[in-house]
Amino acid sequence: MGGFQLGAMVLAHRGEVDRAREVAALMPQTEAPIGIVEGYQAMVANALGEPATARSIAERVLSSGARNFAEEPPVELVAYLDALIALEDWDALRAFLPEARSRSAELALAGPAIDRAEGLAAAAAGDEAQARELLGRAIDSFDRVSIFEAARTREALAAIDPAAREALNAAALATYERLGAKPHADRIRAALAT
Repeated sequence: MGGFQLGAMVLAHRGEVDRAREVAALMPQTEAPIGIVEGYQAMVANALGEPATARSIAERVLSSGARNFAEEPPVELVAYLDALIALEDWDALRAFLPEARSRSAELALAGPAIDRAEGLAAAAAGDEAQARELLGRAIDSFDRVSIFEAARTREALAAIDPAAREALNAAALATYERLGAKPHADRIRAALAT
């Protein structure tokens, strides 16, 4: 069942938004308990630029505590963090960090996603030194598990680190181009042009 949502997520990040919505809608209804599929749905909502929807879905999964299978990773942790970042709800993000950190061993993406979220919250609060440290740590960790997430984090760090901006954006652009993540590549090209 998660394949529909994973496909939709890839399509959205490649800029095929209408097709992403179609693929996500192809998923049959399920009577299974809440779990990873809903977590993926929250990730798709983020990829489609709908962080309020992503937040709502992720909150529902988080509050249920349920899983279809015990081995399902809690992808909703990352979806929730990304939604809070997009919504710039720094207070809710800071309040969620202890729970997220306590569960970070359950998902390889969680630790670096938490560092990225905390780094962006620090940047929003004006603590650029802390933000650079956390974002740098997130990049190092993401480089081992997800080049796409590493590129997103390089782009975030570029926004607050003028000395490294060009190199960070160029590295992120190269990754986005290699992955066919057109909207992301276009956004970097626009940033490099200014």
